[in-house]
Amino acid sequence: ITSGAITLGEDGFEFTFFSIDIPIGYAIQYIQLDNSHSYYGCYQPIIYSGGCLNTQDSSYDYTQHDASMQYRYSSGPHPSDDNYYGGWDNLTIDFELAWRDTYSQYDYESGSPTQHSYVEVGYGNYAVWDTSEYEFTLYYQFVPVIPTE
Repeated sequence: ITSGAITLGEDGFEFTFFSIDIPIGYAIQYIQLDNSHSYYGCYQPIIYSGGCLNTQDSSYDYTQHDASMQYRYSSGPHPSDDNYYGGWDNLTIDFELAWRDTYSQYDYESGSPTQHSYVEVGYGNYAVWDTSEYEFTLYYQFVPVIPTE
């Protein structure tokens, strides 16, 4: 990868960093969520042919960034909600790094508007950099419940 990122989601990299097992007869309630991704790299699109593009001035932009951690969860309510989830079965919720799908960008060459080059782009905060530091803190509790039918 010419951008300097270690890996991007479209490289097939998967990483589950946290799992919660909820036993039958209990529901989980999320109480508080804090998360961040700190890294030196780019925040704007990563262009495979040349690195990180600052879309405001078309230059390459490598700086220190503090962004929200990009993650996904396998089931239940969003972890920032305080709804209850579970009770009817033994459940597992997996949390993993999330990847933004790439999208196509057509760059038209000057003087020839009918010609273009195809570029795949994604965003730097969805990449893993050698300077990436992740923090994910989730406070939750289990609440005993009686399943109803």
